[in-house]
Amino acid sequence: GSVSFFGKRIKDYYGRVAYVPQRFSFDTTFPITVREFLHASLWRTREHAECDRSITEHLGHVGMSEHGRQLIGNLSGGQLQRVLIARSLLAEPEVLVLDEPVAGIDIGGEQVAYELIHSIQESHHLTVIIISHEPDILSNYATSIVCLNKRMLCHGKPRDVLTPETFKQLYGERVEMFGHTHHD
Repeated sequence: GSVSFFGKRIKDYYGRVAYVPQRFSFDTTFPITVREFLHASLWRTREHAECDRSITEHLGHVGMSEHGRQLIGNLSGGQLQRVLIARSLLAEPEVLVLDEPVAGIDIGGEQVAYELIHSIQESHHLTVIIISHEPDILSNYATSIVCLNKRMLCHGKPRDVLTPETFKQLYGERVEMFGHTHHD
């Protein structure tokens, strides 16, 4: 298939759409710090002092201010994901696409990650598109969901479209939904 925004090719939106991959493969022994890694993303577009300010600001937004001088290969999976989100924000995009942003993060970290993404969405006034195999969890944060399985199965508000029938279409007939309400 193809992806288009408002009827235009995605490459026509270069610089306005940022993407954070599910996995980021690199040589973990390469001696580069978090700040150096982020500087490499900006070196052609901004003055050095402006880059420093922007990097400091975005590391703060993702809760990684204390890790700027740390070698990127020494980061945990969750920390690396935060750095990649900061890197994507350096481009000042209008749309942020995150591919499985909580893959490899423990359950407690998932909630923190989704809350961070929601905070970034609000503070940067971004449209955030999250690709996930966990629409039930994501529905706590999303305003709209599109469910795909070789074709579009549904789209709309999570509470309206995440039905037992939708989950069967997504995951097969042997899926059951269980409701759970937790009160503090």
